[in-house]
Amino acid sequence: MKKQFLLFLMILALTLTFFVGCKSTEEDDFSSSGAITDEKFEIVQEKGEEKDSAEPKDDQSTDEKEESDPVTDDTPSDKEEEPTEDNKIDDTATEDPTPDDNTPVVTVDLTLTSLQDAAKSVSLAKGETVWFGPVASAQETLLTFESDGKTAEVKATDAKETASFGIYRLYSYTAPAAGTVTANIQDPYTDRYLLSKGQEMTLDHLYYYWDSKSSGNLYHRALDLSGETMNWRGKTSKSTDYSLTHPVQVTAGDTLTFGPVNAGTPGLVVAIDTKGETTLVGSGALKETDIFPQGQRIYTYTVSERVTAVRVSVPADAKEYFAMMKNKTFDLSGWSSMTGGNAASTKDPLKGKTALFVGDSVCEGFKNGNTGIARFPDAYAGLIEKQTGVKSTNAGVGSSTISDEKAVFLQFENYKKTNFDYVVIQGGINDMSHSIPVGEMSNSFDPDDFDTSTYAGGLEFTIYKAIEYYGDTAAIGVLFSYASPNHPSGNGAKLPEYVAVGREICEKWGISYLDMCNHAEITQKLNFTEKINTGDFIHLNATGYEIVTPYIIDFMRSMSACSQDILGKVL
Repeated sequence: MKKQFLLFLMILALTLTFFVGCKSTEEDDFSSSGAITDEKFEIVQEKGEEKDSAEPKDDQSTDEKEESDPVTDDTPSDKEEEPTEDNKIDDTATEDPTPDDNTPVVTVDLTLTSLQDAAKSVSLAKGETVWFGPVASAQETLLTFESDGKTAEVKATDAKETASFGIYRLYSYTAPAAGTVTANIQDPYTDRYLLSKGQEMTLDHLYYYWDSKSSGNLYHRALDLSGETMNWRGKTSKSTDYSLTHPVQVTAGDTLTFGPVNAGTPGLVVAIDTKGETTLVGSGALKETDIFPQGQRIYTYTVSERVTAVRVSVPADAKEYFAMMKNKTFDLSGWSSMTGGNAASTKDPLKGKTALFVGDSVCEGFKNGNTGIARFPDAYAGLIEKQTGVKSTNAGVGSSTISDEKAVFLQFENYKKTNFDYVVIQGGINDMSHSIPVGEMSNSFDPDDFDTSTYAGGLEFTIYKAIEYYGDTAAIGVLFSYASPNHPSGNGAKLPEYVAVGREICEKWGISYLDMCNHAEITQKLNFTEKINTGDFIHLNATGYEIVTPYIIDFMRSMSACSQDILGKVL
């Protein structure tokens, strides 16, 4: 028994010695690991300076929210947590660039030779490479190569395509022997052609080079992306009506002035942030600098934090006279001097577009006459089509209300699968005539919370359905009906109460509106003391429609697309 006890003590002692040794080894390993981690930290920081978007290594932790929710103009960054000993190294190693960094995508001084003279030749040693462009993709001979007195044509099959944008290409060519190359510049945009010897030329190099050289118009048709536009989700899509400019390198606080553009265009300005994410800039961030006679705009955008590049959606019919300047604003006079364009001859932005009009009998087009109510086929929708070239669809139905008694929103149903550029909602007179309660604006964006038995709830639901069906393609607006104190119902004086709530609702939803009720000039011209422009103090006749139509046209030209925030709440 004694021997067994001694044996037990010996085994216990050996076990304790083993664990003490292990602990000492672990402490030594931890100390060594700490030194290695510090070294890794320094390396990661250096790499981070070279490439902001480097993917984190397996041994680096990342903030999942920061990866999935890039900071944009509309989304404030989360407050950084105080680093601890456990997270200090990894969190710092994968930290995004600070907003004050603002490093452009291209930071190298480029040594590029601009060949404005197609006869100029560049000497190459065997194996040397030149990068060149832009050239039209259909161009047959890109370069000529002369070696030992022999000249050969370099076609697209002999060169390497390195980048493409629209119909244009960048190429590289490696000399098979010592000789000279000469550019065969047949493309009409020769003033943006570059040839780089021995240094790779990417699209970013091309854009950056010309942006840095220009003190005037940064826009050039050879550099835009024809046939592409950006939808509200920040994704490019095909378009025959718009094209995107190249990414203009910017830093926070820069201004970018541009025009002519159509108000209300989805994706008018696209901001690219430090992570390379694209975000649509809301219309509220654009300052109206000047207006063309036909309604197009010149806007100025002030670049916000973390934005490194900006692109603009250019109307296809404005490409010949489009202008864009950085840190220098211009008005119509400056635009004309820069482009040689005539502001008075610019195309109406409504021409060729599509518009849906919904509403009551004023929208539909009825008038009172000696023989009763007769159809007035033009109404304002028809007159707008004749005067601007917009293709109008008039879905108005007499006696309709904004509330659900005979709801205007039901007029969407036959067209809910149709894309429109403009959707114009009118109504409210019948709500007033039938003494429908005005109601109150809700504090919700959920249609289940709207009291559609009231004017206010009906308008919110109508706007909601308009955004649901058309918000990703159309600018949506509301026409508040003109005031008629002599309305036969006797309630004419009450219309401003409905309009006051309606304006609040439009502002809540970010929807454009034209308030004809409180428009002194329209009221004066319609002259409700006599039945000159209205057969019954309600329905417009031919002269009445001719009076209000120009105001509605100007309103439509200024209508804005829904913001990303509102679209997100509905779609």
